[in-house]
Amino acid sequence: MDAWDRMSAGIRTIQQADSIASGATGLGVLGIDKSRDARPANPAWLSPQEAESASVVDAMLRRVVYGVPEDALAQGWRVDTAKRRDVTRQIDDDLELESTLEEVGATARLYGGCYSLMVIEGVRDYSKPLPPGPHNILQIHPMMALEATPQTWCQDIKTSSWTLPEVLQVQAIRVGNANVVVGPVHRSHLLYMPGLPKSRTLQMPLLLGYDISAIQAYWEPARDLGLAKRSAALALMEQSMVVLTSKGGASVLGGSQAEAALKALELWGETRSTRGTSLLTGDNTASRLEAPLTGLADGVRVQYEAFAAVEGIPLTKLLGVAPGGISTDDAAGQRTYDAFISRYRRRRLEAWLRRLYRVALGDDVLAFDWPGVTPPTPQERAQRSLTLAQRDATLISANILTPEECRARFAGDEELDMPVVINDASLDVDEDVEG
Repeated sequence: MDAWDRMSAGIRTIQQADSIASGATGLGVLGIDKSRDARPANPAWLSPQEAESASVVDAMLRRVVYGVPEDALAQGWRVDTAKRRDVTRQIDDDLELESTLEEVGATARLYGGCYSLMVIEGVRDYSKPLPPGPHNILQIHPMMALEATPQTWCQDIKTSSWTLPEVLQVQAIRVGNANVVVGPVHRSHLLYMPGLPKSRTLQMPLLLGYDISAIQAYWEPARDLGLAKRSAALALMEQSMVVLTSKGGASVLGGSQAEAALKALELWGETRSTRGTSLLTGDNTASRLEAPLTGLADGVRVQYEAFAAVEGIPLTKLLGVAPGGISTDDAAGQRTYDAFISRYRRRRLEAWLRRLYRVALGDDVLAFDWPGVTPPTPQERAQRSLTLAQRDATLISANILTPEECRARFAGDEELDMPVVINDASLDVDEDVEG
């Protein structure tokens, strides 16, 4: 009977090498066991409290959680219909939706999802489904993790909500206040923004009914990056170590030699000052320990790249500065980030807002207008105006469009809108006034 047979029979157990991590050295990797043919192991799930702590102590994780919704909402948004422009401005102002949506986005990324309670005028029993709208929404309260926990799950296979939470227990757990219990709340009274995608069969054991948090998705690269940076820091610290060499000493000191070496170290330690001076006696010499730094920068850079690969956020956006090897403007990274923010707006923010506006306004066809992530410079705006003017001049000269039609397309544009039509009569000049 070999070792595997004994383990199968329960006679012998084995401790996986990578299931042990040393807090003193920072070595040991949880979640991956190289002794099992490099198979992926079950992830080390982080609790909501651990996710909160990670977003505070790790600058890049904090940027991942809070920076994305801040950038996506920095320029605001506008909603139009076929007949009206900016139809949701009053609702947006009354509910302070910009700041609320920013909190919802950050909360969803922090915990893997965010349920927001809609307080609607005239509603007393939140456990029952919300009737079709429109309704007057009085307030929206984003809920943190553990403040909205599923109680029952949808069993209707004919709906898109099948197997999703149907009724949730809602209570406010806030520092300084006693828990405020709302009670059972039907999902129609809640707005849910998902976190990062996960499979339908994957369940986080610590937070059922939620998706993957950004902290969880970034945790393995963040931990490995921390190990790489600590290794580089230790190597740099070794550069400040000074070695005392005692002449005439053997490789193994004993008797009087050991005593003399100890006294030399004590004298050296007592005489060293913050100015780097010390007293040396006899043949004793001091030299700085040279620790090679070759490859440390490359190792740290590889970990940075693994961090950026989770969602495709460029390093210039995660760090706030351009790391070595990347140009200061990082035009390619900016285009990548613009595409990422556009997807985030459409699949997260816009979906959440459509559900809200459907409750407040009823069913209507809404067109969202999201401005560019990066505002254009004055030179870019001037170039855009020149390009549009040249295009329209060509269309007018070809009798494809009239001047009035071109002018109508600029309605509402702060720079290009020309509401006053200049006719020939307005160009008449008094005969007494010479050009």
